[in-house]
Amino acid sequence: EFRSMRHAELVRTIRQLRGQAATKQVELEDCQLKVEKLSTELASAGAAGELRCLREEVARAQRQVAQRDEDLEAAEGRARMLEGQRIHLQEQLQSERDTSAALRESELEARRRLDNELQAR
Repeated sequence: EFRSMRHAELVRTIRQLRGQAATKQVELEDCQLKVEKLSTELASAGAAGELRCLREEVARAQRQVAQRDEDLEAAEGRARMLEGQRIHLQEQLQSERDTSAALRESELEARRRLDNELQAR
């Protein structure tokens, strides 16, 4: 095909081919830039996937903290209730001790009177 062309036509064809090659080189460089950009975006998407996983872990941890807070509040409520019961039982015990002491005193007084009456006879 090139043998039948004249020198001027060959030069023109070479220039056209060089222009096309330069255009293809620019297109190739653009494609390489797009590949790099897409690779970066893909890496970011992978990071976004990691970010999603981290967000899920944070949400799970927050749910656990909330549950533990509820458990703690329930335990504190139970502790307050038990403390109230302890105080009530302590008061009741003291009352029973006081009653027992009064009964002992009364019993001793009754025994003294009985002894006095028996000795008086």
